Amino acid sequence: MSEIKCLITVRSSSTRLANKCFLKFGEKTVIDHLINRSIFYGLEPIICTSTNAKDNKIVDLAKTNRVPYFRGSENNKLLRWYKCAREFNLEKFHTIDGDDLFFCGDEIKRSMSSFNENIHIIEPNISSSSGAGTVGYSIKTESLETIFNDTNKDTNTEMIMAFLKRYENIKTKVLEEPKFFKIDARITLDYWEDYIFLECLRIFCGNNASREDIHKFLEENENFKKINISKSEEWANRQKVQYRNIELA
Repeated sequence: MSEIKCLITVRSSSTRLANKCFLKFGEKTVIDHLINRSIFYGLEPIICTSTNAKDNKIVDLAKTNRVPYFRGSENNKLLRWYKCAREFNLEKFHTIDGDDLFFCGDEIKRSMSSFNENIHIIEPNISSSSGAGTVGYSIKTESLETIFNDTNKDTNTEMIMAFLKRYENIKTKVLEEPKFFKIDARITLDYWEDYIFLECLRIFCGNNASREDIHKFLEENENFKKINISKSEEWANRQKVQYRNIELA
């Protein structure tokens, strides 16, 4: 059994692309794909969703795939992660966003091996957090104790790092960019154009395509990036507004 526990963080209440986690991605749904891709790369997935009744179907899919699940706060993602980790007695874990259909197993393993005794959280590298979606957060569970004591279940912590900056005792570092096969494209699922782009990648590269596979395909087929490139600026502007609102709160 894998030593790397990955919390697949997913809800059905998306606004830009409704019910995107239930969209077909090959023969099965996006959620099925995320679970299967985790297992393919030797990771151990745990579905981490909310108590909202709309997410019952997510739990059903977890049960069908025979993977564990946890239900927690709908808005407070950090609190949900913390309680999930405590429920399963995890000393540390990695997060896989339900938007990141081609997360990189190698990058996750590198992130999880980057801890030292003074660092509590490994942030995604810049390319991943800017849209490549190859790696999430690696977190020591005990570091979120402050969050648990300081917030209620309705606090919105969706913009993770903007929120964590408030806590000086939580030390973070950014994962270094990969030396080879960096992804220079938008590979996250937020808009319909993203779905079309990701389906194209799946068809040509396969559900379990590696970062190297995707990098090489996009190098040889630059025009594919145009499918959803127009959404990059819209997405980035939305992120800036959300960060600013948190800082002003």
